[in-house]
Amino acid sequence: MSLKIMSTIVIANQKGGVAKTTTACALATGLADLGYRTVLVDCDPQGNVAAFLGETPSPGLYELVVEGYAADRVAYPLTRLGYPTLNLIAGDSTTVDLETLLRSSQLLQPASALQEAIRPFQVNGQTIVILDTAPGLSSVQLAALYAADWLIIPTCPEFAAEVGLSAMIETIDELKGNGAKLDLLGILPTLVDSRSREHRQTIADLQAIFPGLILPNVRRLIALAEAPRSGRPIWQHKPNSEAALDYAAVLKEVINRVGI
Repeated sequence: MSLKIMSTIVIANQKGGVAKTTTACALATGLADLGYRTVLVDCDPQGNVAAFLGETPSPGLYELVVEGYAADRVAYPLTRLGYPTLNLIAGDSTTVDLETLLRSSQLLQPASALQEAIRPFQVNGQTIVILDTAPGLSSVQLAALYAADWLIIPTCPEFAAEVGLSAMIETIDELKGNGAKLDLLGILPTLVDSRSREHRQTIADLQAIFPGLILPNVRRLIALAEAPRSGRPIWQHKPNSEAALDYAAVLKEVINRVGI
């Protein structure tokens, strides 16, 4: 399976604790399961993507963007998990150095740095790039937003998360005004408790405010909390669980909206 053009999807929210990394790992491994050639990039200094998938965090992103290492030198296939078409560019503490350079260097700009760094994957036939980001609005996150075609905003359906969502929408508008190609693919309700009146009301409000942009809900389920400890994605940790079904619905909708 191949695509004529590369699609880059960034998972971002200025608020933490909304399952960004869980979502990035689920989508990237799910796409790989379907045969798509995929690159998963961790833009967070904590290096959680590698940890979630049972790998050791490494300075892949820093080496790619700053040191100019060849793409195939910093991206390694997750063959241990049985995903030969999925490559990981890990993040680690050196991503903080990348943040410093993006803020201070005139030679390295958020609007182009990451976009240029991932371009070789398009040349090499890679088709989908998933960018996971840290909370907040750092220069690294801005670089990821500028590099992406599509944005998914995971959000817990509570009032405090709504505030963070509003800030994220404002950021999108500002970036598009500065030339970013980014489009909002969808808002993803995560950690959803269907018994909670607050959650149900917030999701209804979001559907009214953003018609057609709300992705299928991902419930607060123990299997999603367990999966990182196992070092495997939800599809392998508990493939028949409700959590896997939730993310399968999200994956199907993402594929439909991106048109891949």
